[in-house]
Amino acid sequence: TPFDKATLPKLFRVRPVRDTHRVSMSWQLPPTVHLYRSKPAHYISHLIGHEGAGSLLSWLKRRGMATNLTAGIGDDDFEHNSMCCIFTVEITLTTQGLEAWPDAVHAALLYLEMLRRETPQR
Repeated sequence: TPFDKATLPKLFRVRPVRDTHRVSMSWQLPPTVHLYRSKPAHYISHLIGHEGAGSLLSWLKRRGMATNLTAGIGDDDFEHNSMCCIFTVEITLTTQGLEAWPDAVHAALLYLEMLRRETPQR
């Protein structure tokens, strides 16, 4: 695999050049290029990025922690190739959310775990 599992996970803190606060989580997944018809990563992106009632973003917004959330795989050849794909969840945090960023990350991980446990619904 392109990333050595012995060196993961990693936490990087980057001083922003703008007044924007984001937390970004990325995972290396098996390649999905051959699954172009079913697009499983697109399906998962839709579930995580949903903004309605019961969504991760609505939970974070109710607690004053976030203003936006995006999820998915980039279209470039680095994030989506024949060796792997990089799936990223990025949360735009409020000032309050920045102070409690571990709680936002924990909520995102719990949401992902819930999606893993539940069967797909139509």
